[in-house]
Amino acid sequence: MNTLRASARSGRAPNGSWRPVLARRRHAGFTLLEFVGVLAIMAIMASFMIPAIVKRVDIAAWNKENADLIAIKNALTLQILRSNSIPDQTTWAAAAATWTDRPVGNITTNNRGYTRVFLIDPNLSLPRAGGSSLPFNQTNNAGLTSRPVSARLLLVSTIARTNPLIASGVPSSANFNDLWNTPANVKPATWSGWPGTGDDVCIQRISLEPGFNQLILVNRDSASTNGRYAINGSVSTIVTNGAVNYHYLDGSVVSLYNTNGLTARFVLKRNISFVFENGVWSGQITDGNNAPKAPFNNTNLVANFANTAAAFFNAAWNSNAGAGGGKGASQSAVISALSNFMLDYSMWANTTPSFNVHGVAPLNQVPIYQLVNTEAGNLNTYSGTGNWGLLKP
Repeated sequence: MNTLRASARSGRAPNGSWRPVLARRRHAGFTLLEFVGVLAIMAIMASFMIPAIVKRVDIAAWNKENADLIAIKNALTLQILRSNSIPDQTTWAAAAATWTDRPVGNITTNNRGYTRVFLIDPNLSLPRAGGSSLPFNQTNNAGLTSRPVSARLLLVSTIARTNPLIASGVPSSANFNDLWNTPANVKPATWSGWPGTGDDVCIQRISLEPGFNQLILVNRDSASTNGRYAINGSVSTIVTNGAVNYHYLDGSVVSLYNTNGLTARFVLKRNISFVFENGVWSGQITDGNNAPKAPFNNTNLVANFANTAAAFFNAAWNSNAGAGGGKGASQSAVISALSNFMLDYSMWANTTPSFNVHGVAPLNQVPIYQLVNTEAGNLNTYSGTGNWGLLKP
Protein backbone atom coordinates (compact mmCIF):
# COMPACT_ATOMS: atom_id res chain seq x y z
CA MET A 1 0.00 0.00 0.00
CA ASN A 2 2.84 2.34 0.92
CA THR A 3 4.49 1.49 -2.38
CA LEU A 4 1.37 2.51 -4.37
CA ARG A 5 1.10 5.80 -2.50
CA ALA A 6 4.71 6.58 -3.19
CA SER A 7 4.29 5.73 -6.83
CA ALA A 8 1.25 8.00 -7.14
CA ARG A 9 3.13 10.91 -5.60
CA SER A 10 6.07 10.40 -7.94
CA GLY A 11 3.89 9.85 -10.99
CA ARG A 12 5.41 6.44 -11.60
CA ALA A 13 3.27 3.31 -11.89
CA PRO A 14 4.12 0.29 -9.75
CA ASN A 15 5.74 -1.36 -12.71
CA GLY A 16 7.88 1.73 -13.30
CA SER A 17 5.92 3.26 -16.28
CA TRP A 18 4.68 6.90 -16.64
CA ARG A 19 1.20 6.22 -18.09
CA PRO A 20 -0.83 8.20 -15.49
CA VAL A 21 1.31 11.27 -16.17
CA LEU A 22 0.77 11.02 -19.97
CA ALA A 23 -2.98 10.58 -19.46
CA ARG A 24 -3.13 13.75 -17.40
CA ARG A 25 -1.24 15.68 -20.13
CA ARG A 26 -3.63 14.48 -22.84
CA HIS A 27 -6.58 16.02 -20.93
CA ALA A 28 -4.75 19.29 -20.26
CA GLY A 29 -5.93 21.00 -23.69
CA PHE A 30 -4.20 22.52 -26.77
CA THR A 31 -0.81 24.02 -26.57
CA LEU A 32 -0.26 27.55 -27.93
CA LEU A 33 1.51 26.12 -30.96
CA GLU A 34 -1.42 23.85 -31.74
CA PHE A 35 -3.90 26.76 -31.39
CA VAL A 36 -1.89 28.91 -33.80
CA GLY A 37 -1.86 26.05 -36.30
CA VAL A 38 -5.67 25.77 -36.17
CA LEU A 39 -6.05 29.51 -36.73
CA ALA A 40 -3.75 29.32 -39.76
CA ILE A 41 -5.82 26.52 -41.27
CA MET A 42 -9.03 28.48 -40.67
CA ALA A 43 -7.56 31.58 -42.31
CA ILE A 44 -6.54 29.60 -45.37
CA MET A 45 -10.05 28.14 -45.65
CA ALA A 46 -11.60 31.60 -45.21
CA SER A 47 -9.44 33.03 -47.99
CA PHE A 48 -11.10 30.56 -50.34
CA MET A 49 -14.65 30.78 -48.96
CA ILE A 50 -15.18 34.52 -48.34
CA PRO A 51 -14.88 35.67 -52.02
CA ALA A 52 -17.36 32.99 -53.06
CA ILE A 53 -19.78 34.06 -50.31
CA VAL A 54 -19.43 37.74 -51.26
CA LYS A 55 -19.98 36.84 -54.91
CA ARG A 56 -23.17 34.96 -54.06
CA VAL A 57 -24.41 37.92 -52.02
CA ASP A 58 -23.69 40.30 -54.93
CA ILE A 59 -25.46 38.00 -57.40
CA ALA A 60 -28.49 37.93 -55.12
CA ALA A 61 -28.39 41.72 -54.82
CA TRP A 62 -28.15 42.13 -58.63
CA ASN A 63 -31.06 39.76 -59.19
CA LYS A 64 -33.13 41.65 -56.62
CA GLU A 65 -32.30 45.02 -58.15
CA ASN A 66 -32.97 43.81 -61.68
CA ALA A 67 -36.35 42.45 -60.61
CA ASP A 68 -37.15 45.77 -58.90
CA LEU A 69 -36.24 47.73 -62.05
CA ILE A 70 -38.50 45.48 -64.14
CA ALA A 71 -41.35 46.11 -61.69
CA ILE A 72 -40.73 49.88 -61.84
CA LYS A 73 -40.57 49.75 -65.64
CA ASN A 74 -43.91 47.90 -65.83
CA ALA A 75 -45.50 50.25 -63.31
CA LEU A 76 -44.31 53.30 -65.24
CA THR A 77 -45.62 51.89 -68.55
CA LEU A 78 -49.02 51.05 -67.07
CA GLN A 79 -49.29 54.46 -65.41
CA ILE A 80 -48.51 56.15 -68.74
CA LEU A 81 -51.34 54.26 -70.44
CA ARG A 82 -53.75 54.87 -67.56
CA SER A 83 -53.03 58.58 -67.21
CA ASN A 84 -52.52 59.29 -70.94
CA SER A 85 -49.35 61.17 -70.06
CA ILE A 86 -45.61 60.55 -70.21
CA PRO A 87 -43.49 62.01 -67.37
CA ASP A 88 -40.09 63.65 -67.61
CA GLN A 89 -37.09 63.33 -65.26
CA THR A 90 -38.83 65.37 -62.55
CA THR A 91 -42.03 63.32 -62.27
CA TRP A 92 -41.12 59.76 -63.34
CA ALA A 93 -40.63 58.45 -59.79
CA ALA A 94 -43.97 59.85 -58.63
CA ALA A 95 -45.70 58.23 -61.63
CA ALA A 96 -44.21 54.81 -60.84
CA ALA A 97 -44.94 55.22 -57.12
CA THR A 98 -48.60 56.02 -57.89
CA TRP A 99 -49.06 52.70 -59.68
CA THR A 100 -47.12 50.58 -57.17
CA ASP A 101 -48.49 52.40 -54.11
CA ARG A 102 -44.96 52.73 -52.73
CA PRO A 103 -43.09 55.75 -51.33
CA VAL A 104 -41.20 57.77 -53.93
CA GLY A 105 -37.99 57.11 -51.98
CA ASN A 106 -38.35 53.38 -52.67
CA ILE A 107 -38.42 54.18 -56.38
CA THR A 108 -35.46 56.56 -56.53
CA THR A 109 -33.14 54.57 -54.22
CA ASN A 110 -32.35 50.84 -54.21
CA ASN A 111 -31.82 48.50 -51.24
CA ARG A 112 -28.10 49.28 -51.09
CA GLY A 113 -28.70 53.02 -50.92
CA TYR A 114 -27.63 53.88 -54.49
CA THR A 115 -29.62 56.26 -56.68
CA ARG A 116 -31.69 55.03 -59.61
CA VAL A 117 -31.73 57.36 -62.61
CA PHE A 118 -34.28 58.00 -65.36
CA LEU A 119 -32.76 58.90 -68.75
CA ILE A 120 -34.48 60.32 -71.86
CA ASP A 121 -33.20 59.82 -75.40
CA PRO A 122 -31.90 63.26 -76.48
CA ASN A 123 -33.33 62.64 -79.96
CA LEU A 124 -36.86 61.93 -78.67
CA SER A 125 -39.60 63.66 -80.65
CA LEU A 126 -43.35 63.47 -80.07
CA PRO A 127 -44.66 65.57 -82.99
CA ARG A 128 -47.53 67.72 -81.77
CA ALA A 129 -48.60 71.31 -81.25
CA GLY A 130 -46.79 72.94 -78.35
CA GLY A 131 -43.47 71.10 -78.64
CA SER A 132 -42.25 67.55 -79.09
CA SER A 133 -40.33 66.87 -75.85
CA LEU A 134 -41.43 65.47 -72.48
CA PRO A 135 -43.59 65.74 -70.49
CA PHE A 136 -46.46 64.69 -72.76
CA ASN A 137 -50.12 65.07 -71.83
CA GLN A 138 -52.81 63.76 -74.16
CA THR A 139 -55.54 66.10 -72.99
CA ASN A 140 -57.58 66.79 -76.13
CA ASN A 141 -58.52 65.33 -79.49
CA ALA A 142 -55.31 66.42 -81.20
CA GLY A 143 -52.83 63.57 -80.82
CA LEU A 144 -49.41 63.19 -82.42
CA THR A 145 -49.29 64.30 -86.04
CA SER A 146 -46.94 61.44 -86.90
CA ARG A 147 -45.30 58.47 -85.23
CA PRO A 148 -42.94 59.12 -82.30
CA VAL A 149 -39.24 59.35 -83.11
CA SER A 150 -36.57 57.89 -80.81
CA ALA A 151 -39.13 57.63 -78.02
CA ARG A 152 -36.84 55.70 -75.67
CA LEU A 153 -36.32 55.82 -71.90
CA LEU A 154 -33.78 54.16 -69.59
CA LEU A 155 -33.79 53.10 -65.95
CA VAL A 156 -30.22 52.67 -64.64
CA SER A 157 -28.87 51.74 -61.21
CA THR A 158 -25.84 50.09 -59.57
CA ILE A 159 -25.37 47.78 -56.59
CA ALA A 160 -21.79 48.80 -55.80
CA ARG A 161 -20.41 52.35 -55.94
CA THR A 162 -22.40 55.36 -57.05
CA ASN A 163 -23.03 55.40 -60.79
CA PRO A 164 -21.28 58.18 -62.72
CA LEU A 165 -24.60 59.63 -63.97
CA ILE A 166 -26.03 60.37 -60.51
CA ALA A 167 -28.81 62.69 -61.79
CA SER A 168 -31.79 61.84 -63.99
CA GLY A 169 -32.31 63.79 -67.20
CA VAL A 170 -31.22 63.97 -70.82
CA PRO A 171 -27.66 62.67 -71.37
CA SER A 172 -25.58 62.97 -74.53
CA SER A 173 -26.46 60.78 -77.49
CA ALA A 174 -23.22 58.84 -77.03
CA ASN A 175 -23.96 58.04 -73.38
CA PHE A 176 -27.60 57.14 -74.00
CA ASN A 177 -26.91 54.89 -76.99
CA ASP A 178 -24.04 53.23 -75.17
CA LEU A 179 -26.27 52.35 -72.21
CA TRP A 180 -29.12 51.26 -74.50
CA ASN A 181 -26.83 48.85 -76.36
CA THR A 182 -24.87 47.52 -73.36
CA PRO A 183 -25.56 43.80 -72.72
CA ALA A 184 -26.29 42.49 -69.23
CA ASN A 185 -23.30 42.13 -66.86
CA VAL A 186 -21.11 44.32 -69.08
CA LYS A 187 -19.76 47.71 -67.99
CA PRO A 188 -20.80 50.51 -70.39
CA ALA A 189 -17.95 51.68 -72.57
CA THR A 190 -18.55 55.32 -71.58
CA TRP A 191 -18.02 54.35 -67.90
CA SER A 192 -14.37 53.45 -68.43
CA GLY A 193 -13.22 55.51 -65.43
CA TRP A 194 -15.80 54.02 -63.08
CA PRO A 195 -14.21 51.49 -60.65
CA GLY A 196 -17.20 49.11 -60.69
CA THR A 197 -17.73 46.10 -62.94
CA GLY A 198 -20.45 45.03 -65.33
CA ASP A 199 -21.90 42.80 -62.61
CA ASP A 200 -22.67 45.95 -60.62
CA VAL A 201 -24.82 47.61 -63.32
CA CYS A 202 -28.58 47.16 -63.87
CA ILE A 203 -30.32 48.63 -66.94
CA GLN A 204 -33.96 48.48 -68.07
CA ARG A 205 -35.19 49.90 -71.39
CA ILE A 206 -38.59 51.41 -72.26
CA SER A 207 -39.67 51.99 -75.87
CA LEU A 208 -42.71 54.25 -76.17
CA GLU A 209 -43.19 53.91 -79.92
CA PRO A 210 -45.29 50.67 -79.76
CA GLY A 211 -47.54 52.43 -77.25
CA PHE A 212 -49.10 54.67 -79.92
CA ASN A 213 -51.76 53.65 -82.45
CA GLN A 214 -52.84 55.49 -85.58
CA LEU A 215 -56.44 56.65 -86.03
CA ILE A 216 -57.63 57.86 -89.46
CA LEU A 217 -61.10 59.35 -89.84
CA VAL A 218 -62.25 60.31 -93.36
CA ASN A 219 -65.29 62.52 -93.97
CA ARG A 220 -66.80 61.98 -97.43
CA ASP A 221 -69.96 63.92 -96.70
CA SER A 222 -70.40 67.66 -97.00
CA ALA A 223 -68.65 69.90 -94.51
CA SER A 224 -71.95 70.67 -92.76
CA THR A 225 -72.55 66.99 -91.97
CA ASN A 226 -72.21 66.25 -88.28
CA GLY A 227 -69.45 63.62 -88.38
CA ARG A 228 -67.70 64.11 -85.04
CA TYR A 229 -65.26 62.28 -82.79
CA ALA A 230 -63.83 62.55 -79.27
CA ILE A 231 -60.88 61.06 -77.39
CA ASN A 232 -61.15 59.98 -73.74
CA GLY A 233 -64.43 61.79 -73.18
CA SER A 234 -63.27 65.19 -74.37
CA VAL A 235 -65.58 67.57 -76.24
CA SER A 236 -66.43 66.13 -79.65
CA THR A 237 -64.85 67.69 -82.74
CA ILE A 238 -66.19 67.75 -86.31
CA VAL A 239 -63.95 65.99 -88.83
CA THR A 240 -63.30 68.89 -91.17
CA ASN A 241 -61.09 69.32 -94.23
CA GLY A 242 -61.64 65.71 -95.20
CA ALA A 243 -59.77 63.69 -92.60
CA VAL A 244 -58.21 63.28 -89.18
CA ASN A 245 -54.88 61.45 -89.00
CA TYR A 246 -53.39 61.26 -85.51
CA HIS A 247 -51.49 58.87 -83.25
CA TYR A 248 -52.90 58.27 -79.77
CA LEU A 249 -51.68 56.30 -76.77
CA ASP A 250 -52.72 52.67 -76.68
CA GLY A 251 -55.92 52.24 -74.71
CA SER A 252 -57.37 55.67 -75.56
CA VAL A 253 -61.17 55.64 -75.77
CA VAL A 254 -62.50 56.78 -79.16
CA SER A 255 -66.10 58.01 -79.51
CA LEU A 256 -67.78 58.53 -82.89
CA TYR A 257 -70.88 60.71 -83.36
CA ASN A 258 -73.35 61.52 -86.14
CA THR A 259 -76.37 63.84 -86.21
CA ASN A 260 -78.22 61.50 -83.81
CA GLY A 261 -75.45 61.53 -81.22
CA LEU A 262 -73.03 58.81 -80.10
CA THR A 263 -72.93 55.87 -82.50
CA ALA A 264 -69.82 53.94 -81.44
CA ARG A 265 -67.22 53.84 -78.67
CA PHE A 266 -64.18 51.61 -78.56
CA VAL A 267 -60.73 51.27 -77.02
CA LEU A 268 -57.91 52.03 -79.44
CA LYS A 269 -55.69 48.92 -79.46
CA ARG A 270 -54.37 48.95 -83.04
CA ASN A 271 -54.11 51.13 -86.14
CA ILE A 272 -57.59 51.64 -87.53
CA SER A 273 -59.64 53.88 -89.83
CA PHE A 274 -63.29 54.84 -90.35
CA VAL A 275 -65.16 56.63 -93.12
CA PHE A 276 -68.12 58.96 -92.56
CA GLU A 277 -70.62 58.93 -95.44
CA ASN A 278 -74.37 58.65 -95.82
CA GLY A 279 -74.58 60.15 -92.33
CA VAL A 280 -72.94 57.18 -90.62
CA TRP A 281 -69.49 55.94 -89.65
CA SER A 282 -68.32 52.70 -91.24
CA GLY A 283 -65.15 50.67 -91.34
CA GLN A 284 -64.80 50.95 -95.11
CA ILE A 285 -65.99 52.92 -98.11
CA THR A 286 -69.68 52.25 -98.76
CA ASP A 287 -71.89 52.45 -101.84
CA GLY A 288 -71.86 56.22 -102.38
CA ASN A 289 -75.66 56.58 -102.52
CA ASN A 290 -75.32 60.17 -101.39
CA ALA A 291 -73.87 62.83 -103.63
CA PRO A 292 -70.20 62.15 -102.94
CA LYS A 293 -67.42 64.60 -103.37
CA ALA A 294 -65.99 64.98 -106.83
CA PRO A 295 -64.28 63.36 -108.62
CA PHE A 296 -66.37 60.28 -107.72
CA ASN A 297 -69.41 59.50 -109.90
CA ASN A 298 -72.87 59.81 -108.44
CA THR A 299 -73.68 56.11 -108.90
CA ASN A 300 -74.65 53.25 -106.70
CA LEU A 301 -71.43 51.25 -106.87
CA VAL A 302 -72.76 48.19 -105.06
CA ALA A 303 -75.80 47.77 -107.28
CA ASN A 304 -73.71 48.53 -110.35
CA PHE A 305 -71.21 45.87 -109.35
CA ALA A 306 -73.93 43.25 -108.80
CA ASN A 307 -75.63 43.97 -112.13
CA THR A 308 -72.38 43.98 -114.04
CA ALA A 309 -71.21 40.75 -112.37
CA ALA A 310 -74.49 39.02 -113.32
CA ALA A 311 -74.28 40.21 -116.91
CA PHE A 312 -70.67 39.10 -117.12
CA PHE A 313 -71.41 35.66 -115.71
CA ASN A 314 -74.27 35.07 -118.15
CA ALA A 315 -72.43 36.45 -121.19
CA ALA A 316 -71.27 34.24 -124.05
CA TRP A 317 -67.73 32.87 -123.93
CA ASN A 318 -65.14 35.34 -125.11
CA SER A 319 -63.20 33.52 -127.82
CA ASN A 320 -60.40 36.10 -127.66
CA ALA A 321 -59.61 35.49 -123.98
CA GLY A 322 -56.18 34.07 -123.23
CA ALA A 323 -53.09 33.80 -125.42
CA GLY A 324 -52.18 31.36 -128.18
CA GLY A 325 -55.76 30.41 -128.96
CA GLY A 326 -56.51 29.20 -125.43
CA LYS A 327 -59.84 29.95 -123.85
CA GLY A 328 -58.34 31.59 -120.75
CA ALA A 329 -60.22 31.99 -117.49
CA SER A 330 -63.91 31.30 -117.06
CA GLN A 331 -66.44 33.89 -115.94
CA SER A 332 -66.89 32.17 -112.59
CA ALA A 333 -63.11 32.15 -111.99
CA VAL A 334 -62.91 35.86 -112.76
CA ILE A 335 -65.78 36.72 -110.42
CA SER A 336 -64.16 34.58 -107.71
CA ALA A 337 -60.87 36.43 -108.18
CA LEU A 338 -62.64 39.78 -107.96
CA SER A 339 -64.51 38.75 -104.82
CA ASN A 340 -61.27 37.68 -103.17
CA PHE A 341 -59.74 40.97 -104.14
CA MET A 342 -62.64 42.96 -102.66
CA LEU A 343 -62.34 40.94 -99.43
CA ASP A 344 -58.61 41.66 -99.24
CA TYR A 345 -59.27 45.31 -99.94
CA SER A 346 -61.86 45.52 -97.16
CA MET A 347 -59.41 43.99 -94.69
CA TRP A 348 -56.71 46.42 -95.82
CA ALA A 349 -58.99 49.46 -95.56
CA ASN A 350 -60.03 48.48 -92.03
CA THR A 351 -56.55 47.97 -90.59
CA THR A 352 -53.68 50.04 -91.92
CA PRO A 353 -54.97 52.39 -94.63
CA SER A 354 -52.56 54.72 -96.37
CA PHE A 355 -54.86 56.55 -98.77
CA ASN A 356 -55.03 60.30 -99.29
CA VAL A 357 -58.09 62.33 -98.44
CA HIS A 358 -60.93 61.67 -100.90
CA GLY A 359 -61.68 64.64 -103.11
CA VAL A 360 -58.43 66.45 -102.30
CA ALA A 361 -55.89 64.65 -104.46
CA PRO A 362 -56.63 63.79 -108.11
CA LEU A 363 -58.44 60.47 -108.27
CA ASN A 364 -55.72 58.75 -110.29
CA GLN A 365 -53.28 59.54 -107.44
CA VAL A 366 -55.38 57.97 -104.70
CA PRO A 367 -54.02 54.49 -103.89
CA ILE A 368 -57.55 53.11 -103.43
CA TYR A 369 -58.45 54.02 -106.99
CA GLN A 370 -55.18 52.68 -108.35
CA LEU A 371 -55.71 49.37 -106.54
CA VAL A 372 -59.33 48.85 -107.61
CA ASN A 373 -58.82 50.15 -111.12
CA THR A 374 -55.93 47.73 -111.69
CA GLU A 375 -58.22 44.82 -110.87
CA ALA A 376 -60.96 46.31 -113.06
CA GLY A 377 -58.46 46.47 -115.90
CA ASN A 378 -57.76 42.78 -115.47
CA LEU A 379 -61.47 42.06 -115.70
CA ASN A 380 -61.69 44.06 -118.92
CA THR A 381 -58.98 41.82 -120.35
CA TYR A 382 -60.83 38.68 -119.35
CA SER A 383 -64.29 39.76 -120.48
CA GLY A 384 -63.51 41.85 -123.55
CA THR A 385 -66.49 44.07 -122.72
CA GLY A 386 -64.53 47.04 -121.45
CA ASN A 387 -67.22 47.93 -118.91
CA TRP A 388 -65.53 46.84 -115.66
CA GLY A 389 -64.22 50.25 -114.62
CA LEU A 390 -66.11 50.57 -111.34
CA LEU A 391 -64.50 53.92 -110.55
CA LYS A 392 -64.18 56.59 -113.23
CA PRO A 393 -61.63 59.39 -113.14
